[in-house]
Amino acid sequence: NFQEVVQADIVGIEDNRRQVTEWLYSDKQGSTVITVFGMGGLGKTTLVANVYERAKVNFTTHAWIVVSQTYGLVDLLRKMLRKIGDQEHSQLMDLDTHDLEVKIKERLSGGNSLLVLDDVWNREAYTQIMGVFQNLQASRVIITTRQEHVATLAEPRHRLKLKPLEHKDAFNLFCRKVFYNRMECKCPQNLEKLANAIVDRCQGLPLAIVSIGGMLSSLPATEYVWNETYNQLRGELANNDHLRAILNLSYHNTHGELRNCFLYCGLFPEDHEFSRESLVRLWVAEGFAFPKEQSTAEEVADRYLRELIQRNMLEVVENDELGRVSTCKMHDLVRDLVLSIAKEEKYGSAIDFSSMS
Repeated sequence: NFQEVVQADIVGIEDNRRQVTEWLYSDKQGSTVITVFGMGGLGKTTLVANVYERAKVNFTTHAWIVVSQTYGLVDLLRKMLRKIGDQEHSQLMDLDTHDLEVKIKERLSGGNSLLVLDDVWNREAYTQIMGVFQNLQASRVIITTRQEHVATLAEPRHRLKLKPLEHKDAFNLFCRKVFYNRMECKCPQNLEKLANAIVDRCQGLPLAIVSIGGMLSSLPATEYVWNETYNQLRGELANNDHLRAILNLSYHNTHGELRNCFLYCGLFPEDHEFSRESLVRLWVAEGFAFPKEQSTAEEVADRYLRELIQRNMLEVVENDELGRVSTCKMHDLVRDLVLSIAKEEKYGSAIDFSSMS
């Protein structure tokens, strides 16, 4: 599952991981809120996922809930009950807010609980549900957010502000992404100067580093190709901030069929989790993948999926028992880019239904 992927991208966060884990296991009874905050692309979810995967076995009940900007309270409670109570979706449809809260309280009583609220945009996402944690033996809630006012839900001593990676860690992460199939992921000497220059342009943002690293891993590792890439990046930086420039470059470096598949994923709701089988079938049905030589259309689409993941244009959520991707999602900053490109290219547009009156 999640853990292998989470492990792969852990660079330079050991101190933060230790700090959050320490707060989780403090002796304090009742409810403790921990917030992890900072700008988009800093790796908040990666850090918390790593802590959660290791810690969840020590809690009677645990749930990971992606909140995002357009959440609804009833949906949030339903999601929570489904994760901690194994209820079928259909069984929850008739329950109102009060019923759902009563059932959640029942489920949480008599043990300790761990809840992650990932990507929270406003304080109400927690304050509206905090009643379910009252009078409990011990509950721990970890909230990830970009918003400083949301981070203040936790006491000052339980707030962790993430900072960009130091150059050494950023370079290490970059090399692990680009040279994953080399001994110790070592950067060839002739590319070191260029690698350092590219890493500097990422300004310590893990999302930027793994995006450009994933792109370079699919290109020949020669000075000529890397020089071209660096010059293209400088061109993009003239018109965009560093993260947008890198995501743009990554997009323009893909072939036509892959672009179609990538843009298609952005038209789904924010934080939508795709199952591998359904995504592959949808791409084939849309005509984005055709049979090639000895491969069926599905096998070609499957290859496209692996390539998008390798380039960090899609993120793995879970692997199956054979180690294949079973579910994946798109980072919301990547999705923002996709929506603007899709609009420019008249590919399609996504409507935010929750904001429509």
